[in-house]
Amino acid sequence: MTITTEDLKPILLTDSSRLSQIYNFRVEVWGEHEKSLIVNRRLFPNGWKDELDESAFHWIITNEEDKLIAAARLNIFNSAEEFPYHCCTRHLSMPVEKPFALFSRLVVLPEYRGDGRSFELAYSRMRFCEERGIQWMQAYINNERVIRLYSELGFVHIGEAEINYHKATQPHSVNVLIKEYS
Repeated sequence: MTITTEDLKPILLTDSSRLSQIYNFRVEVWGEHEKSLIVNRRLFPNGWKDELDESAFHWIITNEEDKLIAAARLNIFNSAEEFPYHCCTRHLSMPVEKPFALFSRLVVLPEYRGDGRSFELAYSRMRFCEERGIQWMQAYINNERVIRLYSELGFVHIGEAEINYHKATQPHSVNVLIKEYS
């Protein structure tokens, strides 16, 4: 498969027309992965979505048939109290500037990995934050390859947090990475 620069360009959604497709895409990809105990059709029969999806900015990458092959989400918060995982990260040394951003729900179809799509999704969200004066960002990551990518983009590992995405599961540990702008 020949990849062109244009194939890598994420699209920021400006309406909700593809959100249910994104929710189902998350379960489709992660349900076949090591995350299947956390994300699967039994827990999320209508796709993996939560309260953050409604206020989030969503990016997608599609193939030549307009099939979703990658997606990512970004939320912006004006206070730690409105951040739903604040109780899980209180023990970590976080910046206090507001607003701040959360990078989450990065997902790429396995057959499209390794060609820069994760980088482009991360970079697009970083640029979006910079343009809006967001002082710092955080991401929760467990995949070593993605941790390396974010580290190369200037994110720093500050510790771990116990997060629970569904009431029927036990909390699981995630690596917390942050990036601050000076």
